[in-house]
Amino acid sequence: PPRSTLFPYTTLFRSVFLEPSIVVRSQPLAMDIDIGHGAGYGSTLSWPAGGGPGLGEPDVTVVRAIDIPRLEALFAQEVRSLPQPP
Repeated sequence: PPRSTLFPYTTLFRSVFLEPSIVVRSQPLAMDIDIGHGAGYGSTLSWPAGGGPGLGEPDVTVVRAIDIPRLEALFAQEVRSLPQPP
């Protein structure tokens, strides 16, 4: 698989949360989730920051690219620090 799909989303989230400098490209967007009872249920909706329909959509930071070698190094460091079984 491509290198960008090797890690589960939780590893990506945790890594960005603990080491935000691994983010190399991000974008502010107004975001909402479709909770209507229809075919679009669960869809993520986004607009340029501040440009939503004005129904309370928060502006969020969307991570578009990360430093993959640094992510791999952080992941390896965390795995090595896990307690070893006796």
